[in-house]
Amino acid sequence: MGAELDFLDHLELESARFAEAINSAPPRAQVPSCPDWNADDLLWHLAEVQWFWGTVVRDGLDGAAAEQRKPPRPEGRAALMSFYLSASADLGAALSSAAPETPAWTWADDKTVGFIRRRQAHEALIHRLDAELTAGHGRAHMDPALSADGTDEALRIMYGGDLPTWGTFAADDARAISNESDSVNSLPIRLIARPPGRIFWLQWARWCRGKSRGWWTTSPQDHWPRAACLVASLKLYWLRFAGSLS
Repeated sequence: MGAELDFLDHLELESARFAEAINSAPPRAQVPSCPDWNADDLLWHLAEVQWFWGTVVRDGLDGAAAEQRKPPRPEGRAALMSFYLSASADLGAALSSAAPETPAWTWADDKTVGFIRRRQAHEALIHRLDAELTAGHGRAHMDPALSADGTDEALRIMYGGDLPTWGTFAADDARAISNESDSVNSLPIRLIARPPGRIFWLQWARWCRGKSRGWWTTSPQDHWPRAACLVASLKLYWLRFAGSLS
């Protein structure tokens, strides 16, 4: 999934949209989708993320070594924006100069520049939406194929893979959940991302760490591994992409 997308173009576009939206928000405006942050916190977050990955790719460093080089947070909106614009341009240049198959450190099993290209396109998209919400803007167009790929990435990578040794996960056939007047039973749910018509199967299940619950996901087409994710996180992700999925 995602091989047909030009992640570099999406990264450039969404990074520019982010800058425009966040620059119109007051520095102390609360970020509705990240309520512990204000607008300048959000600006610093994406700035340091893009600086970090640009450094990893450009200098061939692992995460720990790159983190040791991280500069302090600039003071004030103007300095923050200057740092962001520089870091964003550097990230784009570093990713453009390396082929997708080039080895690079990542926190995932996929340790290639291609993984970083994809991840950073989605990072810019999701925070562009955060910035628009913070500024009180209407949401700008979200590319349907990129949005569908973001769901694929969330389920396969962000919440995918084998379970940790300290946890178990099992279908919860005896329970239903309530959300105000709506209830959801434990039958499998089919989520279709249109376009490109990607199908995700979700089933309500119980994640046994404390009393938290999560989703178990599987695809009969791809034989996905089990994936555990916190419901709140998936709901937030889903809400952010509402309108691009049906």
